[in-house]
Amino acid sequence: MQNKNTMNRMFSLFTFTFLLLVSFQSWAQTTTSIQNASTILSSNIIGSVAWSNPLNALLNDASKTTSTALALGNDTEYLIATGFNFSVPTGMVISGIEVDIVKSATNGISYNVTDNQVRIVKAGVVTGTNLASPTTWAGTDQTVTYGSSTSKWGTTWTVADINDPGFGIAISAHLAGLLLPTARVNAISISVSYDIAPLPVSMISFDAQGENKLVYLSWGTASENNNYGFTIQRSSNGRDWINLGEVRSLSPNSTNVNTYSYTDAFPQTGGNYYRLLQTDVDQKTFSYSNIEWVELKAENEISLYPNPAHDMIHVAYAGNDEVLEIPVTLSDLTGRTIQTYALPLNENSLSISTTELPSGEYLLSMVVKEEVIYKRVVVGH
Repeated sequence: MQNKNTMNRMFSLFTFTFLLLVSFQSWAQTTTSIQNASTILSSNIIGSVAWSNPLNALLNDASKTTSTALALGNDTEYLIATGFNFSVPTGMVISGIEVDIVKSATNGISYNVTDNQVRIVKAGVVTGTNLASPTTWAGTDQTVTYGSSTSKWGTTWTVADINDPGFGIAISAHLAGLLLPTARVNAISISVSYDIAPLPVSMISFDAQGENKLVYLSWGTASENNNYGFTIQRSSNGRDWINLGEVRSLSPNSTNVNTYSYTDAFPQTGGNYYRLLQTDVDQKTFSYSNIEWVELKAENEISLYPNPAHDMIHVAYAGNDEVLEIPVTLSDLTGRTIQTYALPLNENSLSISTTELPSGEYLLSMVVKEEVIYKRVVVGH
């Protein structure tokens, strides 16, 4: 006889936490963090005109860093701002980078300032797509935005890249005209947008059913992201787990419903706890499903109570065998028969006096059809 029960007590906290986590991740919004640079310098990687007093661009105030043309058609050096001191939490996914530069220039009819290069700085190295604008710099301070909350500047990003002190921005201006214009930068800030990493697998069901001495497991996913597959685990106590087998993902990256199944051909008599260990394709990232519990009862089950016994032990039999009576034998651990009894099926129980038995361990056996069932009995006075 098999019976499946849902865990209501032992794993209620686990289930609540699991659902809360799924709910939180499902409704999480993009987070944006804004920081100002703590380090600014002029770098001659490109250009020929240095920036004077580059630290004047740390704050949006009256002081500015400037670069004035020395000849017609000069490009400035890179003004590199780093040390933004981001602290994006681990496990986040970077969705975009937006840079605000407060800048101005001296412009006239025959001279002007435009962007030459505007590139991201990653681990101290200027890289990525050039987002320079052809628009002439204004004569008074204007905040000009580069990138966006979804722009990655032509490269990939991790949380470590953003939190690195070498993360920043580099800008070079083009100084053109008959007169010698001046480029001015007042302040630089960066906004980083990030989201909680998507769950690798969105589970829609996990079920375990016992039938004919087997346990059938089935589960379904609504979506999968870099999913390698599932390891089926079983426990007898809900704490110590063993691996039973693996089921590979039907579609490692999918937004369609996928269904899976696994059969435990050798479950334990009694309680069986099951869970799924989901593993990503990197073989390092993993998550667990909820836990299912299945109880498999022996076809011919004996229960003894109380055990240990003082002066009486009761033997109860639960079975559906169509026999008139069941022979019961009480013996010591050497196999010597002490007493034999008969258990009528219309009663399903038998009481045995233990008052005359010395304290110790004994063996109780019952023969049901061709099966011999043994139970250890402890007597204590």
